[in-house]
Amino acid sequence: DFFGLSQDVPKYTVTEDSIVSCLSIPLVVDSQPDYPAFAQLLSAYSHVESSPEKATAVLIALCSYGRNVEGLKKIFKNCARNSGIRSMYGNIVVAALVRNKTFSNNHLWEHCKNDWPAIFNQWGHSQFRIQRIIGALAQHCGSLRSAKAAQQWRAFFDAYPCPAARLDIERGYETILLRSTLNEKDAARFAANKLN
Repeated sequence: DFFGLSQDVPKYTVTEDSIVSCLSIPLVVDSQPDYPAFAQLLSAYSHVESSPEKATAVLIALCSYGRNVEGLKKIFKNCARNSGIRSMYGNIVVAALVRNKTFSNNHLWEHCKNDWPAIFNQWGHSQFRIQRIIGALAQHCGSLRSAKAAQQWRAFFDAYPCPAARLDIERGYETILLRSTLNEKDAARFAANKLN
């Protein structure tokens, strides 16, 4: 098992009903890294990966609500390498991860920067997925909210160009700058109201 999960995961026959029941498990109830629902959903993915609709549902559930940060990193890492998680789900995995409250957006942006060669090799030459991935990062990564972050974004993509997503990179830079300006205005308005 490349996810390094315990072998104590209950074995069951994967049917549509078992996937639905797995998806209905409240994944956010327990923050233990070995929470059974995470392992069950990983197991369910391996049985439904040939069905894009079911595989997408399982990956969205895992990446949106999973609390096993190391497991989430491995899902993204393996997806970028087309190893165990098909690379065609890259944009779905990232879109779900940016909404996961446990997997802080800073984790995701740092992970993307550290793993950029694999990400670029997998998706950097085809426009669709890399554009979606970069767009989701810029739009939703909460750690990218200052003028300094915008400069770091630009510097990163100057150092590691991605021509297939050039417009999305620039749009991301503008989004981060806009978020920075709005944050500064909100902070000033909050400070003014606090003084009154």
